[in-house]
Amino acid sequence: MTVDVQATREVVDMITGGWRAQALYTAVKLRLPDHIEAGRTTC
Repeated sequence: MTVDVQATREVVDMITGGWRAQALYTAVKLRLPDHIEAGRTTC
């Protein structure tokens, strides 16, 4: 049995794409990049 790695990767990307988009949206809404840039890396 041969596994098409590229096809498998594309399916995984389609399945997880929404989750990644939501995570990115939440990070931006919480201004995490700004906090990290300012040197704040803890709560």
